[in-house]
Amino acid sequence: MRFTIPLRRKSRNVPGWKWLLAACVCALFIGHGTSLAQAPAPAPVSGAENWKLIREVQGVKFYYQVSQCHGHSFLLFKAANGNAGTVHGAWEIKVQHGDRQRTCVGMLRPTPAGQAQEGSCERPSPDLVVPFPDLDPAALQVSVTAKITPQ
Repeated sequence: MRFTIPLRRKSRNVPGWKWLLAACVCALFIGHGTSLAQAPAPAPVSGAENWKLIREVQGVKFYYQVSQCHGHSFLLFKAANGNAGTVHGAWEIKVQHGDRQRTCVGMLRPTPAGQAQEGSCERPSPDLVVPFPDLDPAALQVSVTAKITPQ
């Protein structure tokens, strides 16, 4: 005995839910891309001229910079090796801002002579780029202690 099950034929006049979903997704991507294209890219406010020397420890100069990264205040740090050879070590930077004090610690990875480790908005590093909301550069006091070892 053989049974035949009649199949319903889809109507070609009304688009299915898949077409509707695809149209919504397309509209979302096109709208999102348009809004990104119209929005100005946030320009980080940083540069070589903005670095302020904290102090030099055993031939390594430590600098800081106040920067606006994507609309938020950050402290960027830089450690420049002025020695004749490669050095490594650890540092601790104390930041006093009004009644708040914050300690930032970091590792000085092996750095060849004349090279530097530098924080930037484009490539944030946890020990070189520190978020600091409501930062007033005029009321900022920064100090550093470090232990530097030649390699």
